[in-house]
Parts: sequence; C-alpha cells; structure tokens
Amino acid sequence: MTFQSPTSLSDEQLNIQELKAQLETFAEHQKQEFLNHHPITDLVLGRSDYIDQLLRRLWAASELSNQTYLSLVLSAVMVAGSFTRYQILISWWYRAKRSPLL
Repeated sequence: MTFQSPTSLSDEQLNIQELKAQLETFAEHQKQEFLNHHPITDLVLGRSDYIDQLLRRLWAASELSNQTYLSLVLSAVMVAGSFTRYQILISWWYRAKRSPLL
C-alpha cells in the first residue's frame, strides 16, 4: 500500500482502521527515506505537513467544522503548531551549522 495525501482521502476512508494503516504506511515510507539518506530536515517538514493535512481533512469532515468559534480555535492551533515546528527546525539547523561537533 502506498500512502495517500490526506487531502485525497474519501469520507469512507476516514475510519480508525484506514487511518491507522495510512499512518503506518507513511511512517514506513519515511523510514525508507531516512535509510536512503534523505535530508532529515525534509523528513521532519514532510511529517509535519502530512499531519497538518490529516488534521485539516478530519476537521473538514467533522460536524464540528460548522461551528465558527471552534473553527477559529483550530485554525489558530494549526497555525501556531506549524509555526512552532518550523521555528524549532530553523533553530536546530542554525545551531547545527555553528557547532564544530556537527
């Protein structure tokens, strides 16, 4: 099984078994990319983007997405989460570049 973009999952695929299988397949794909010496920064950003897309897809499919207040809260959390991950990655990369040990 190859993993699908979360945005292409149908409503019928949004069940525990299918989502678990998709996450396992994506994790295996990333493991292979890591073993093939793919840049770790690309893997971290790829995982972050995949999870963000999955959360957005699940939110869009839920009845809660019709609640304006909850939609605003989730949007703020998603933006803060993505921003925080990127900031951590940039900070790590900057320190790694300056460290004589790395």
